[in-house]
Amino acid sequence: MRDRHTLASIALGVVAAAVYLLTRAPGLYYTDTGELAAACTTLGVAHPTGYPLFTLIGHAWTLLPWASPIAGLTILNALIVAAGVTMLSLAARDVLRLSGITNDATTTYASVAAVGLFAAAGITWDAATAFEVYGLNILLLASTLFCTLRSSVDTDRATKWSVLAGLHAGMMLTNHVSSAFLMPGLLMLWIMTSPVPAQRRTWKALALVILPAIATLALYAYLPLRSAQHPPIDWGGTHISWHHFWYHIRGTQFGVWLFSDADAAGKNAGIAMQAITDMSLYVGLAFIGVGLSMTMRAARRIMPGLLAIIIGNLGISLGYAIPDIESYFLPTLMVLSLVSALGIGRLFSAQRLVRLAPAVLALPLLSMGMGWTEHDRSQHRGVEAYARWVLDNAEPNAVIISHQWDYFCSAFWYLQTVEGVRTDVAMIDKELLRRTWYLPYLQRQYPDAMKGTEGAVQAFMPLLDRFERDGDAFVEDRQAVAAIQQRFVGVLNTLLAANDDRPLYVTPELLNEERGFAEGYMAIPVGPLIRLQRNVAPIQTTNTRQLALLTSSLRGRSERLDDGMREMAGLGIAQSAMYALQGRSDTATFRRLRDEARALDRRGRHVLYLDGILP
Repeated sequence: MRDRHTLASIALGVVAAAVYLLTRAPGLYYTDTGELAAACTTLGVAHPTGYPLFTLIGHAWTLLPWASPIAGLTILNALIVAAGVTMLSLAARDVLRLSGITNDATTTYASVAAVGLFAAAGITWDAATAFEVYGLNILLLASTLFCTLRSSVDTDRATKWSVLAGLHAGMMLTNHVSSAFLMPGLLMLWIMTSPVPAQRRTWKALALVILPAIATLALYAYLPLRSAQHPPIDWGGTHISWHHFWYHIRGTQFGVWLFSDADAAGKNAGIAMQAITDMSLYVGLAFIGVGLSMTMRAARRIMPGLLAIIIGNLGISLGYAIPDIESYFLPTLMVLSLVSALGIGRLFSAQRLVRLAPAVLALPLLSMGMGWTEHDRSQHRGVEAYARWVLDNAEPNAVIISHQWDYFCSAFWYLQTVEGVRTDVAMIDKELLRRTWYLPYLQRQYPDAMKGTEGAVQAFMPLLDRFERDGDAFVEDRQAVAAIQQRFVGVLNTLLAANDDRPLYVTPELLNEERGFAEGYMAIPVGPLIRLQRNVAPIQTTNTRQLALLTSSLRGRSERLDDGMREMAGLGIAQSAMYALQGRSDTATFRRLRDEARALDRRGRHVLYLDGILP
């Protein structure tokens, strides 16, 4: 019965929700989590492309009485992905029925098994257990697919489902602009699954889906309207001009990584293939193969649209040279789970094999059991521990310049703007200084720290504005490129000079990134920070209070960012240990810090170095 499948899909979503809630990160996680949580909580403007729908939903959720906003938002994220799993399972039923597979038991087992594998896939699981924008895209794409297919199955209410498909597609565009590459495939699916496809090629019929999608884009008006009020998180200054607004929602600043690396396509293709094999447990590739073989037969109305969605998704994702590309392949995995459901349904459609269909439910359970340890983030408090470790080593009224967005800067934005942690500290993200919106933002947020930098800022901004408006033409002008870099370093050095009466800190990577920066300053290691001092070095003991939590959070974990944080923390400890030994002949502190480094990573290169210095 139809209700059987609906109940099974809801049950699958409930199981997924339970798994995601049990394994979710309890708070801050890497990269954009802190900034997005701060934008949601304070009703701010997040990084490009702005994510207005995501921000508004998140803000409404934070108004509930959670232990902390970030704890509530991680719960929301897990529930959103679980809801997407349910919607995708419901969509799978319609894919099967439109392909001629109508046995209720077969469609239920095939849908739940195939979508269950997607729910247990590492990329999906990771999207559900740390607060990010990709979870909402899972739900919106699944809902769009469901409404699109329903418009062909439920012909009596085809108009209603078509309008809903357009609305969900538009909402997807307000959550992640890369969804634009999925739209041709979704439109093709809507047209071709119709009993009479020609009827959907008229302007009147197309308006049913296109106009609701366009109307939903009005949500982007939130960005300049809210930006004009100068919220604590106001990325992009989208109210300043049409250029700033368009620059932001197009994600222009990230465009430099799109089709810019000749090797990216090959590397990303390998990542995508690994994600597919991990989701399918290899044996599921046979189901996908059977599903694809139906292209020219029963599924010929469905498969071209599904394949077009995959092509659109891969078209942008394969050429995008960013390290955290995995989540961009989620639409491909979702569509392949529908194709897999077709394959399973086909294999078990014969009457003599229907009884064996329940056996395929073991696959998602097996996948879940195999991935639990790897994807369990329930004890991962390392990001907040690291950010607080940085702040513990910064004296009152400090200025910190950093390039550690993934580990510190994003998390700090949340801690300071939402939880009121270290409001005395002015944190400056070095790379964001290359954006025209950021310096005016700093002048509003930290007026005392920016006092005295006006001349350097005024000299830098015209070149920066010219670069943002036409970067390709700008880089052809060698004199302009040399001038903008010189003035950029001038802004950095002016920031130091203007705050010479305050404790000045940088994170270690900055000392080697910009030639001419911080010349004439002594560089004194203080845990994860480097203190800059012109004259007599201050006596400042490295604070290690947060290291035990950081160490326990990273134990047994080997993801890329976990390894990066372990390396950075180890470097900070090693530099502080060497300064204690060589600068102050303090062997006791050296040994204490070496023990901390050993606890963090006994086989790390920094520990081996310290062991060679002093037995």
